[in-house]
Amino acid sequence: MLCGHPVAAKRLTAAADGLADKRRIGVGGDAMDQAGEEVETAVRRTRQLMQQFGLGGFPSLLMEREGQRQAVGLSRCYGRPDEWRAFWQPQLA
Repeated sequence: MLCGHPVAAKRLTAAADGLADKRRIGVGGDAMDQAGEEVETAVRRTRQLMQQFGLGGFPSLLMEREGQRQAVGLSRCYGRPDEWRAFWQPQLA
């Protein structure tokens, strides 16, 4: 299961932007470059998955079951924890 969390997404985006800025002005080093490449790879992969499944914004959620991924609509269960649990019980069985 792949999850997007609004705070984590903002941090990831900010980290990618910050690393790009540091590269532009020549600050960093090998460790910074490696970390930057890992962040950029994660951001690129996340954007590809979001586009592939028609997701926009955060939070977004993909569920993978038996090798198949599907988007999970989160808003239908906002403020309805019983419905949320009912949705996940058969998914996780």
